[in-house]
Amino acid sequence: MITKKFKFISMIKDAIKYSWLAGPAIFISLVLSSIFKCLSQLLEIYFLQGLFLVVSNFFIKENTTKDVYIAIIELGFVLVITQGIELWEYLSQGYFWRRGNGYIQYLFHQKLSHKKALDFENNDFLNTIKKSTLGSEDAPDAIRSLIQLLCYYIPFFLLVGWYLYEIVPQMIFALAIISLSVLFAEWLKSQRTYDLEEEVSDLKRKVDYYEKCVTDKEYYKETRFLGVINYFVKKYDSSLAQLLSKFDLKENKNLKSNIFFNIVNICGYIFIFCFLMVCMKNEVIGVIEFATIYFAIDKVKSAIEDMIKSIGATLQNVVRMSFLFDFLSIQENMNLKGNCLPKNGEIKLSKVGFSYPGNSTNVLEDISITIKPGETVAIVGDNGAGKSTLVKIIIGLYQPTVGTVYYNEENTAEYEPHRLYEDISGVFQNFNKYNLSLEENVKISDVSNPEECKEIYDKIGIDLNSLEDKEHTLMGKEFGGTDLSGGEWQRIAIARGLYRRSSVIILDEPTAAIDPLEESHIFEMFQRISEGKTGILVTHRMGAIKMADRILMMDHGKIIEEGTHDELINYSGKYCELYKLQAKWYQ
Repeated sequence: MITKKFKFISMIKDAIKYSWLAGPAIFISLVLSSIFKCLSQLLEIYFLQGLFLVVSNFFIKENTTKDVYIAIIELGFVLVITQGIELWEYLSQGYFWRRGNGYIQYLFHQKLSHKKALDFENNDFLNTIKKSTLGSEDAPDAIRSLIQLLCYYIPFFLLVGWYLYEIVPQMIFALAIISLSVLFAEWLKSQRTYDLEEEVSDLKRKVDYYEKCVTDKEYYKETRFLGVINYFVKKYDSSLAQLLSKFDLKENKNLKSNIFFNIVNICGYIFIFCFLMVCMKNEVIGVIEFATIYFAIDKVKSAIEDMIKSIGATLQNVVRMSFLFDFLSIQENMNLKGNCLPKNGEIKLSKVGFSYPGNSTNVLEDISITIKPGETVAIVGDNGAGKSTLVKIIIGLYQPTVGTVYYNEENTAEYEPHRLYEDISGVFQNFNKYNLSLEENVKISDVSNPEECKEIYDKIGIDLNSLEDKEHTLMGKEFGGTDLSGGEWQRIAIARGLYRRSSVIILDEPTAAIDPLEESHIFEMFQRISEGKTGILVTHRMGAIKMADRILMMDHGKIIEEGTHDELINYSGKYCELYKLQAKWYQ
């Protein structure tokens, strides 16, 4: 449901503000070039009228040949100046687009970087991001169109109207009808575009997702092997058909509007021509005034056609730009603390509960734990028990729905999100495989740090001698590099986590896709590298977590058992049951 309308005036203010911030000099240049273009074309009309008058007087011997030459030179000078101004405007637009595009993209990504991770679990927020992304791409052209509209087209129509009013007052009404009908038609298109973008943002994301399922490398093997490619093609075709039908409906409405307003324009031009003929017949105007008015009307007609051709479609991008400005104007919580949290301290959760946006079901309930500095804690449980969500709460990616998380007695909800991550590193279940060199893969969190990674490579078992260019070897086949096994990618991900300076390190089920022997090696490695640090290990496999100082057994979002491996085995509860069940797999 659409709950708000396109606010043109507010959007103009935002466009001017961001244009000025992007580059004051370039913005002023674009504005001035548009204004001078308007004035130069008015001077064309004025000096053309002067030329007509001089030539007319020449034939009745009131002006000399010299006067005619002077009038021609004056008009020619104005025409040359106009060409120079148009070149100035063209160059200003190019510089403005490049500068504005970079600045808008910077603002957009800066805003995104400060959003909470939990926001990305919210469907409404994802729709907002989809619309804002389109806005960030269209903004430079849209702002350019606005400046042309405000500084060239509208002033030109008004000044020509005033000029014609001085000659024949009645002309202003016909000119107003022609100009306003075009502007109103473009405004209608913009409003329809705004309503449509509000309506189809979710559908667009579905189309993009189904296309990814059909074409993306990530899905290629499974969709072909299982024979489900046709299913996703049908889903894609169906969603795309729905999307196109909505666009067709909008275009049909626009077509009807165009036909109506074109008829209005034609009637306006016919009225102007007939009215001028009547005025000449009644000697209200002469041939010179007729020619001048006709030329002025022709300039207006050309300006209107140019406006529709050059900025008509772009003005609809103004609508998408408004989505971006709405996103940029969202107020963040300014009361959060920006200073660093105490490092290498106690982590405490007090009666924490959590549910995802739009879902009333609690994923976590009544979690109260304390993790001491330097302690290694393993969190285990079946799939869906809430292990990964609990880790995201602990490290500050998510804030609890109820309850409180403390770092050294400091409430994490009172701090800016990026301050929570500064002392934490880790490897997560769906770690990324970057198509970069080995060194870049490891040092990506701080590429400027001159610290050597050789010690880290040795710790995690990466043999540089086996790589063609050692640490400079390109990883992944995307750009012709070396492909790696799952375990090798795993080691690189762990090296990345180890390289980052931190007192807390997380291992969140990153071994799900590798064999048990490799998993055992990784857990042993984790035990070595987390020495002296607070370590949190998350897994649903029980075979290699006996080394943990403490084990938390989770079930349905609650911690149901807690203790060392031996204590939980002796307790003969859920942990013991799962441990013995998994032990059978290896017997």
